[in-house]
Amino acid sequence: MYFFFYYEPYIALLGHLNTDEDYETAQKALKSINKKYQKELVQSCTLVQKNEFHGLLRQGSVLMNLIQDFEEAVCPAGIRWGIGIGKSSPEKQPASSWEARSAAFQNAQDAWKFLREQNNRNASFTTDYYMVCSGDHEEVTHLINTIFMLITSLKKGWTRHQREVITDYMKYGGGQAKAAKRLGITQSSVQKSLAGGSYYTYQEVMDTLNEIFSQIGERKEYI
Repeated sequence: MYFFFYYEPYIALLGHLNTDEDYETAQKALKSINKKYQKELVQSCTLVQKNEFHGLLRQGSVLMNLIQDFEEAVCPAGIRWGIGIGKSSPEKQPASSWEARSAAFQNAQDAWKFLREQNNRNASFTTDYYMVCSGDHEEVTHLINTIFMLITSLKKGWTRHQREVITDYMKYGGGQAKAAKRLGITQSSVQKSLAGGSYYTYQEVMDTLNEIFSQIGERKEYI
């Protein structure tokens, strides 16, 4: 058990693209995200500026998949994610007003402020993801943010070819031979890209995060 809540938790997202030149691509990607995850989203992911969007999830089990899907859709544009866990209204509200009454979103804002400050100075580390959680969850929050740092470092080391192979392999699976056929390359090239990009380490880390976040949104009674 990683989390224990005395309230019904929600996950707020504050995504910030590193440039506002990809507005149309982001808009199209969010439309696809909202359709795919409509059952898990309380508030659809909506652009509030050309390079910033907000959304609210009720199910943590899809969080990392949603992030991966969006990053794949807007690649090579960079994006940073402020993630907030806390109370929020379970009712769908106008996009311009739900944030003000959501503790989860206030946490996402705090997470984004940390990212902005951390990545705008000569810091000892950088990260594209940061989480703030209401309640007594300092240890698990620190663990998750450390994992996020490792994911950022790992992905920044991928070549374009490694990213294409790893993205295809995660999305479709089926083994290296099928991936090679889809991509029009040799199986040896797929194997080298997966190994060079530490794919199996990355997948293990993602599986761990999915396990942790899947506890948010489980049906249970809150004290």
